[in-house]
Amino acid sequence: MADAGRLSAAMEAAIQGAATRLVPGLLAANTATYLRTVQTIATTCGRPVPHAVTDAAELATLADRAAASARSIAHTQADRMRALVTEHGSRAAASGPFRAWDREQRALIAQAEAATAASAAHAAFLAHNAVTGTEHVEPVTAIGSECQAAIALGEVPLGTLPDFPLHLRCPHYVVTTLVIPDGPLWLGGEVR
Repeated sequence: MADAGRLSAAMEAAIQGAATRLVPGLLAANTATYLRTVQTIATTCGRPVPHAVTDAAELATLADRAAASARSIAHTQADRMRALVTEHGSRAAASGPFRAWDREQRALIAQAEAATAASAAHAAFLAHNAVTGTEHVEPVTAIGSECQAAIALGEVPLGTLPDFPLHLRCPHYVVTTLVIPDGPLWLGGEVR
């Protein structure tokens, strides 16, 4: 008898196929968000705006993140469809509720992926440059304990706060006050 908790080989193949189809869109959206974030940083620092992310390691990290997100999304979609089929009795009856759920999830996923890509761009900028300054979390109200703890830290040295978003639907973001050194800066691969 097969383990009830394990997926069949056909189901795993279907999930992998779905994940593979999701990767290009996620990677393109995340890379675009990363680039926009680096461009905003460049403008804020008074530097020429880069037209592409060219750092191979950062591009590889974005690709890895897109692949991991795609696998997670595909597994979640499969789990939700199985639950709806059980609830509604057939795949045909479950397809309407699944489409409604999927539309809502896509918006949440886009928000979370964009926040993660922007956070990664900020973190890479700080890691590659001798920038100092402070950071704090906004907005300053929260329900969850993780967000409350980060907010309670107040204004702290750069690199003290955790990476945001801390959870799905997390409305918080890190606001930085930077002291930018003279000289060239890494901006997504281009030193300007």
